[in-house]
Amino acid sequence: MEYRCTPDLAQQALEADRGVGVLLPCDVAVSQAGDGSTVQVLDPQTMVWVTGRPELQPMAGEAGRRLGAALAALRS
Repeated sequence: MEYRCTPDLAQQALEADRGVGVLLPCDVAVSQAGDGSTVQVLDPQTMVWVTGRPELQPMAGEAGRRLGAALAALRS
């Protein structure tokens, strides 16, 4: 599985706060767990919480929705 930052959401977040680049939810950790796999992602709300910048909320919400959909697709 491969996941990359969604350029449109990343750009919007960076325009709101350049320092948020280190908090973008671009990484996915995949590890073996018995006969299956474990997939972990960073909650996009972390960038809102850590920075205290409410203007990042729309991007975090959309990124969370997309990540949730991707994780749900993996479960099925």
